[in-house]
This record gives sequence, structure tokens and C-alpha cells, in this order.
Amino acid sequence: MALLACVASARAQTRRYSEGLPPSRMLMADRPADASERPWLEARYAPRLIPGSQAPTLPPLTPIRGDQISAIPQGVITLVEFWVSWCPNCRDRAYEVGDLERKYAGKVREIVIVSPDRFGSSESGARVLAGLASSEDTLGSLQWDASAQARPLWLSPARRSTVPSAFLVTADGVIAWIGHPSDAGGIADRLVGGTFDISEETMNYAIRFRDPAWRDDASQRYDAAFRARDWNAMLLALDDLDLYQPASAGNLASGSIPRLLVDARARALELALLAEKAMWDQDPALLNSLSWNLLSFPNEPIADEVVAARRMAERASERTTHADAEIEDTLALALYRDGERDDAIKTQERAIRLLDQAPNSNTQTRREFVNRLVLYKENATIDARQRKRGRDSGETPRAQP
Repeated sequence: MALLACVASARAQTRRYSEGLPPSRMLMADRPADASERPWLEARYAPRLIPGSQAPTLPPLTPIRGDQISAIPQGVITLVEFWVSWCPNCRDRAYEVGDLERKYAGKVREIVIVSPDRFGSSESGARVLAGLASSEDTLGSLQWDASAQARPLWLSPARRSTVPSAFLVTADGVIAWIGHPSDAGGIADRLVGGTFDISEETMNYAIRFRDPAWRDDASQRYDAAFRARDWNAMLLALDDLDLYQPASAGNLASGSIPRLLVDARARALELALLAEKAMWDQDPALLNSLSWNLLSFPNEPIADEVVAARRMAERASERTTHADAEIEDTLALALYRDGERDDAIKTQERAIRLLDQAPNSNTQTRREFVNRLVLYKENATIDARQRKRGRDSGETPRAQP
């Protein structure tokens, strides 16, 4: 989940945290733990948006200024701003609507989305804001979000709780920058000039929140959510912890899977997949732990769990050049669970050889490895995907020889 270590490809890095000052340690214990203090906790968990994430879709919008907008334009840089109609800073921004489009004609588009809220943001108020914009042209689009879907699609996943907020989106639909719109002009200049590095921005965005107070708050929220079986809050807290201690967040994610398999099985796979896509997927040990926990559940893993676990185990094996005994042991189990018995046997035999070559090999571990090898040799397997097809068709799949 939103989870975890060095920047590889900016496009692959989803799920990081919002902007804002970290809470004071002194005040943290006194703060109420309700959702009203953290508006992003009101919505269902959504994978985090950070620089490098693919931009979300747009909700149905009502045009107030400019044409109907149904999607982020392709082939141009797009500034997407989010306002509410009562906001003084949004009123100040209204006078500047269209400035970037005028400066970079044909290269930059501006879309402002005004959303309703419990404080009285309204369509009539949005029309007042539109009237403050330049009347010389209709550059810069202003849209009313009648369905109130913009916040859960954009602001909540980005953990943005304030307006105005802005996103700069590249010509191919990737979020390049997130912040206050007053800072967007300089970033747009660099994007147009080709000097803006999204990978660097992704790292900088995360580093801003490497504060011990945020880390401690995220850890406490994770513990509380886990005890309360509040899986949405648990995923959010792991996302937040990822910013400060990626390895800790990764280990917590992996360690959470056995409990989720018992209490909320669908969430276990969701957490594993989120973790797999996160920054710490470069860590073979964590991938191996994720895979093993999915595969070793007392009940037989379902098809999707097996497929995901095999992919993780194969990646971990590749990144250790097939030379780690424990990872090869996990990969063998994944292959066996997925119906590849011959490959499972070969891989398990390699795991035993690697274990025997280790200077401090454990007798009990070797016995477990050998027992699994015997199991693979003496028991036929059923391909997990074949099993799923059989259930869907009402047939009973046969064991593979």
C-alpha cells in the first residue's frame, strides 16, 4: 500500500502524502481522532496520487466559462485547479484564469473545477468567480462539479485538504506537480521548456514529509485501525508511514496480510498488490515476504492470490540472481501452487543446494525445504487458473500429472 524505498520510474510510483505542515508532537495527543479534522479520511481508501502518478479521470462537469470538458486534454500540459466558491484565495485566483493559456498558446490548458461543500460552495458562487476572469477572451475553463466527485477522484487520493489546490499534468497524462496554484506558473515554465524532472519532483515531494511527528502519528493510526479492524484507515496509515520509514511500512504491510486473509481476505490481496507497485518493490526480501504470506495461508490460495504471489516471487528471484535459498523456496511454492510442478521441483532442488552452500545453514530449515520437495514430487497439482475456470464453468478440474 501506498508503501515504499528508492525512486525507480516516476510513472510506477503511486501513493504518497498530502502537503501541509506536520502536526506538533505536543498537540498530537490532544487532537480528536475524528474524520472532520482530516477531510481525506472521509472517503473510501484510494491509492495515493503523487508526482509520477497517472492523472485520474474527470467527473461529469457543468461548464461555467469555456467549453464542456469531459477529459484531461492530450498533447498539451494541463493545469487542473480545485476551488470552492466562498474561498478568498480562489477569488484572487479568478483574476488570473487563462494567463498560462495566453502565455503558452496551444501548449498549456487551464481547467478550474469548483465543487460544492458543506460550507456553502454553490454553482451561483462559481458563476460569480467566472465573472471576475478576463472578459477579453474565454481562455481558461471554469467548471462546476455538480456531482461532487472531484474531491474523491483527485483531492482525497492526493491527501489535499485545502483549496485552492493545483495539479500540473503532462501532455501524456502524468501528474508532474501538486501544490498551491500560485506556484504553478514557474513549474509550467520548466515543463514547457523541458527542464522539469518528474522523478526528482517525486523524491522531493516525499522528502518534504519525512518528519518524526508525521511518522509517529501514522504508526499510531495504523495500530488503532488494525485493532479496530478498520481496513480503510489501516491502508491510509500505511500510505502515510511509507513517506517516513519505507522499510517499516513494507514490513507492516507484509505482516498485515495473514490477519487480513482471515478477517478481510479481499483486502489482503489489495494490500499485497498495492505494496507490489510501490517504491519498495525494489526490495527482494519484502517481495518474498509478501509472496510467502499469500501462498502459505492455511486455506488454499485463490487464483488471483497465486498469480500475484508468483509474480512477486519471480521478481525477487531475478533481483537476487536466483541465489537466495529462501526466495527460491518461496518461488518453488508459487510454481507448485500455480500448477508448474516440474519447475517447482527444479527450483526447490536449487533452494536446497543454495542452503547447503550457506555457511550457517539451519538443520530445521533444511528439513522443511526437503519436506516441501517431497510434497511436490508425490502430489499432483491443479493449476490455480484452471481451478478458477472449472468453478466458473461448473466443471471439476483434473489434477495435473
